[in-house]
Amino acid sequence: IEKDERTTRIFARYAQKYGRQMNDNVMLGYDAMTMLIRQFNGVVMSREQLAEGLSRVKEFEGIRNRITLTTDRVNTSLHILQYKNGSVSRLQIYSYQ
Repeated sequence: IEKDERTTRIFARYAQKYGRQMNDNVMLGYDAMTMLIRQFNGVVMSREQLAEGLSRVKEFEGIRNRITLTTDRVNTSLHILQYKNGSVSRLQIYSYQ
């Protein structure tokens, strides 16, 4: 997880509201809902329109990871991580197209 101004703000608001830190499931749920909300963009749409919009999602940058959906509805982004000196860092993001 990249610690930047945006994620720090999101984590702080969550901790203030719920009295605990976000876990992986919360982050994945947050990313999924943010991606869906951006698809709607204030417009009422049918299931078919939503499915069509989601099929075009390419490299949505969430707080937990990057999401790319294919027509098979599979996330095709992979994060390459390194554990060194007691910490984990992201080395690369690989996207299969």
